[in-house]
Amino acid sequence: MKTLTVLFLSLITFQNAFGATPVAPHTTGKGKISQIKVDGGDGIYYFSAAAGTWGTPECKNANYAYLVPTEISDMQAMLSVALSAKMANKAVWFEGECQSDGGYFKIKNIWVE
Repeated sequence: MKTLTVLFLSLITFQNAFGATPVAPHTTGKGKISQIKVDGGDGIYYFSAAAGTWGTPECKNANYAYLVPTEISDMQAMLSVALSAKMANKAVWFEGECQSDGGYFKIKNIWVE
């Protein structure tokens, strides 16, 4: 029994030490995309919300949601969904991470209403 306890505690310590514990993504509120900016220097796509912020509980001041092309496996599909939603005037919401400054939300997934 003591060996099992030590093994279990070692596993938990290993996961915490090396970041192996999964982190659930945050979700923005639903909103329409008002503007899209493409940064010519690094190729990052920024989306501003018609309501002013994307309204996440964890990231209340997130004025921009953004896509990093090198971190998305199918960037063209993500961009296509965002552009289609903008053209069709449909609401979207994002899953991802609030950045430390609170003004930006890093997109991992996009949903269209």
